[in-house]
Amino acid sequence: MDKIHFDAPAVARYRSFLAGRYGSIEHYNRCCHAAFGSFEEVPPPRQWASREHAGELLPWIDWAEFGRHFYREIAGTCVQYLRDAGVTLPMVMNINPPPSPHGAGLETVMGRYTIPFLNPVLAYGYTNWCGVVSHNEDAWLKYKIVGKSARGINMEENWGFDSYDPPYYWSVQPSFFQSLAYMLWGATGLNIYLGVSCDCWTDYLAVDAGGVYMHNHPIAEDGSYRDAFWTCHQLGALMRRVGNDLVSDELPVPVAWGLYSPYAHAASWDSAPQDWTRVGFPGRPHAAWCGWDSFMALCDRNKTQNAVCYPGEESVEQLLRHAAVFMDGNAWMDAATQERLVEFVRKGGVLVLTSYVPELDEFFRPCTILRDTLFPFETELVPDDTEFAYALADGGFKGAGRGALRGVAGFRSDALPFASAHSHGREVTCGAIKVEGKGKAIFLGFSPWQTESGEWGSTGLIEHVAKKYAGVRTTATVVPDPMDPLVEVAEFPCRAKGRRYFYLLTRRDKPSSHSFLAKEETRSPARVSVQLPSFSGAFVGLESDRIVAALVKGYNDLDKSASAPRVVFEHEVLEAADPCDLYCCRGDDGSWELSVANVQTPSRTTEVVLPLAAETVKRIVRLLSDGTEESVVFRAKNGRALFIAEDMRQGPNGRWSPGYRIET
Repeated sequence: MDKIHFDAPAVARYRSFLAGRYGSIEHYNRCCHAAFGSFEEVPPPRQWASREHAGELLPWIDWAEFGRHFYREIAGTCVQYLRDAGVTLPMVMNINPPPSPHGAGLETVMGRYTIPFLNPVLAYGYTNWCGVVSHNEDAWLKYKIVGKSARGINMEENWGFDSYDPPYYWSVQPSFFQSLAYMLWGATGLNIYLGVSCDCWTDYLAVDAGGVYMHNHPIAEDGSYRDAFWTCHQLGALMRRVGNDLVSDELPVPVAWGLYSPYAHAASWDSAPQDWTRVGFPGRPHAAWCGWDSFMALCDRNKTQNAVCYPGEESVEQLLRHAAVFMDGNAWMDAATQERLVEFVRKGGVLVLTSYVPELDEFFRPCTILRDTLFPFETELVPDDTEFAYALADGGFKGAGRGALRGVAGFRSDALPFASAHSHGREVTCGAIKVEGKGKAIFLGFSPWQTESGEWGSTGLIEHVAKKYAGVRTTATVVPDPMDPLVEVAEFPCRAKGRRYFYLLTRRDKPSSHSFLAKEETRSPARVSVQLPSFSGAFVGLESDRIVAALVKGYNDLDKSASAPRVVFEHEVLEAADPCDLYCCRGDDGSWELSVANVQTPSRTTEVVLPLAAETVKRIVRLLSDGTEESVVFRAKNGRALFIAEDMRQGPNGRWSPGYRIET
């Protein structure tokens, strides 16, 4: 935010924005400790500078808020131009991941691209260009932030820009891994970017087209197929059959981080904590950094399914999609959002507010709706206490805290103690709970999230609160077994078909067998095992006690790691005898299709065991690129059907094969 270039039209719009926000220059002057004669005199803020009065910080918050309004106005103007021309297609934004997964840069991105605020104009979509996700922790976190912000289309996945982070994208594996990562976090579509090479472009089409658009796209400029084509073909075949299923149901997300966008606007500047405490605030606000990012990381430790929601922009009904919403408070919050959170609790939600209860509105005037209704007690800073042990009053959770600690006293209106801390040899009540309507409001007088110094927060607190106070039966429907921070899993149900789809990604640097437990309410968890090479992933679909879909990337060409793909579920097995990429899926009509690619044998063939009883298989045919078919011999082994499958790129007389059709 400190490096925005100002021009006259932008400044004019900023002043118009201020007029709409404050109503009169007199109101602006009172709030901001200013003395302007009109809004035309108000300059935009430049580099951050500390101030003596709280209101003097409002211009920086206003400018950041204006940034997202300006973005929506520009986008809306472009969209309306197309609408006026008769275009009815949805318009999708295409944002990059944040420049850093930490700090003010993260707050800037989350504050400017607030999805519910932009949704009337633009649907959510995103791109990459942030590093190699499989091998770079920061890139992994950036992808996760963008992918988990909301469901949307992956508009620009790098499938061929080979001079970007060389030598990684000379190989197929990074592109596959990144595509699967966004799918795992909820992508509703994937654009192979670019699918066809631009090597034949001249400067008439693009300046330095060959240098800019690189040379390793799935389809070459002469129409021939490169290595990435076969992986893209398998992904496309899978999505053609199950893509609609993956977006058919709303995902269960029992807990969410409440990202209050004005806190993100305030924290998007390179300020220091003392700049805020000097003028009476409890500290620098936190929305995304040491807020949502920490919440996600703590959830990840137990693989708890989580999301981000926006109390300032979303309706009460939208907030109620989550049993519990967690927020880190600061001194202010607008009255409408305070009222919305009260209604969220009254209708059955659980609100967990940490650090501080807001007592001011968006203009820093007194506004105690939350204090009066949900948090009727007094808080006081415990001096000189930055490390302490705490325990919940129910006896079910203990943790260690760092940073500011506030004691709670003067309980009113049925509020009860919720937590206590040991400070300087004495016990201090530092939390409270109040039942309001059908829900509960919980306050903790400290931040259980990651601190700005990097110390981690309270693992297990989120799950304890969700289960005991929000009635959540299970916080994760699928978990790795054993738990592994380098293994990510996710489930996408399709209840209409009785199917459960799972993604699994591993960042382990050696081939391994990975297991995950698929939990069910009516019976014990089902175990699924998948054999994978290093830095790879898989997709598995289950229906009742059957494997009905799988895509297993058994060959990692970047790290030269290979593993014979194998999926085991209960008594069901799908496997290839040799390292390769294996795709298999049953369609709605009962027919199956299968393909293998990158088979690591001299003959480019491998034996495949199907998850089908041999007596149920009528015929297996190999499909060829010219539309012809070849019958394939199959046999039984331990009651299962198996046959010799050939690599997709290998076919007679220069032809290739989309795969096999299995008739049952």
